[in-house]
Amino acid sequence: MIRRLEAKGALALVMVMVIVAASCGGGPGEEPPIPSPEGSPSAASEGSGDPSSFITIADMVEHTLPAVVSILTGAVDLRQFLDPNMEREGGGTGFIIDPEGLIVTNSHVIVDSIFILVTLADGRIFDAETVGHDPLSDLAVIRIKAGTLPVLTFGDSNQLRVGEPVVAIGNALALEGGPTVTAGVVSALKRSISLSDGMLNDLVQTDAAINPGNSGGPLLNMQGEVVGINTALDRQSPGIGFAVGTDTINRVVDQLITMGEVARGFLGVTLAAVNPALSARFDLGVDEGVILINVLSNTPAFDAGLRRQDVVISFIGETVTTVDELIFLIRTSPIGEELDLIYIRGGEEFTVSVTLRERE
Repeated sequence: MIRRLEAKGALALVMVMVIVAASCGGGPGEEPPIPSPEGSPSAASEGSGDPSSFITIADMVEHTLPAVVSILTGAVDLRQFLDPNMEREGGGTGFIIDPEGLIVTNSHVIVDSIFILVTLADGRIFDAETVGHDPLSDLAVIRIKAGTLPVLTFGDSNQLRVGEPVVAIGNALALEGGPTVTAGVVSALKRSISLSDGMLNDLVQTDAAINPGNSGGPLLNMQGEVVGINTALDRQSPGIGFAVGTDTINRVVDQLITMGEVARGFLGVTLAAVNPALSARFDLGVDEGVILINVLSNTPAFDAGLRRQDVVISFIGETVTTVDELIFLIRTSPIGEELDLIYIRGGEEFTVSVTLRERE
């Protein structure tokens, strides 16, 4: 179960492999989770110590590993109707975010599955149910009933620095003996890659090795906090992997838990990036931004007074220079609230309030 994607023109593969049960300790009867520096619960193992005092990667891994799980799935394949004996299995990695059994993973790991089996670090296996999944962000939440469980907490990928060390944990290649740990650095931030069904934005690029089976596993900082969810790698460029950042994770996961789906904003425009040649051709008065090629009637953009050839340069306080940036902001902004949008018309700058609607 492998999905292909394009990353900056190169071919990349999203990882999905059959997972072998991990063999680390954890589960009912162990000590309560150790608080993170902010006071939130975090994964704990006996003797792992205060996460604020992690000195080595081994210390951090020992602390977080009990909250990482392997996932085995069975997916529907039309060929099964012709061959009833045919089985199609796949899987990936996930991590626990709630002591009652909520687990975050990738959407492509569990989509169309007829069963989902979760193996905890102590070897116990549970059936899981899907709480919700979102293909556009490649995120999903599933649930198991296993008593009180250790959890991981989220950091902030916006606070990452290029060159900062990070660790990826996942069930790479379905190897026996437990999850694989790889270390590297943050190679770049705010990356975007194209998929067959859309764009993935707000990505952390890392050179920590990400292999088949890592999908849905955590990318961790040295405080043991989740700063990304491992999603894809570029097979043609070794050393380039991508993880979904925490801005996207927090927004999407909250909605999946509360609603089972993600509501996305709708502005009602057709967009193109501005460049010097385009600016000179239409006398736009600005060399950067996103031009409105068309504004549909009876839409939030039309109601706010936006018109063709207006150039958007800022939305909700964020500078806009590319189409992907503006689309990402529209998708992730609150629906039904007044949001500031700054645009250029005839060389003059204007600010309007836009109220997004939910995309149907």
